[in-house]
Amino acid sequence: MKLFREILVMPSQGLANGVAATPGRKLRLGLFRGGPVWPFFYLQVLARHCRGPVPVPFDRKPHRASAPATGRIAEAVWCGPISPHYGHMVADFAMRVAASADGRPDLPLLFSFWPEPGEEPPEFFWEIVDHLGVARERVRLVREPTRVGRLWVAPQAERLGGKGPSPRHLDLMDRIVARHGTPQQDIDVLFVSRALLGDGRLAGEAYLDA
Repeated sequence: MKLFREILVMPSQGLANGVAATPGRKLRLGLFRGGPVWPFFYLQVLARHCRGPVPVPFDRKPHRASAPATGRIAEAVWCGPISPHYGHMVADFAMRVAASADGRPDLPLLFSFWPEPGEEPPEFFWEIVDHLGVARERVRLVREPTRVGRLWVAPQAERLGGKGPSPRHLDLMDRIVARHGTPQQDIDVLFVSRALLGDGRLAGEAYLDA
């Protein structure tokens, strides 16, 4: 993990993969805008959200707040934004959660979220947190500009278009899965169908199901 000091963390300001995105939320360039305003932002490749075999940033520098930050957290771990799209939440934005929770079990985990009052994360976000063995009370939603005295960030365990996770991360995931009990049988190939979903189906899935 890498440590940064006195970092301003912004709420979510835009997502490229929002579901039913309202005006002002849809991001045309990059996948995400918001989160930490890293020092020397464009040089902080591994702390940002990346894709590809060689890490290439796919996020945008946050817009700074016009007013001073009102929130303050002494120390925390940055995990990323919360996406309303299940696939992107898992494949893009959940790849820091397990290592962050395991590496610094004493610290809260920060996720940027929309600043609108009353809006809550989708239920599948909490199910991901539960599955990874993270206590829900450790999750802190950044809904307003927040100063963090000491902010840690773990590298992404896996990137879309990149190579697979490290043996160390796979060992961590094995330990997490073991908490859920021993599987009833070994399965060589498993296909998870989305044919019954109203959105996000793959072409020809009904045929594969049959």
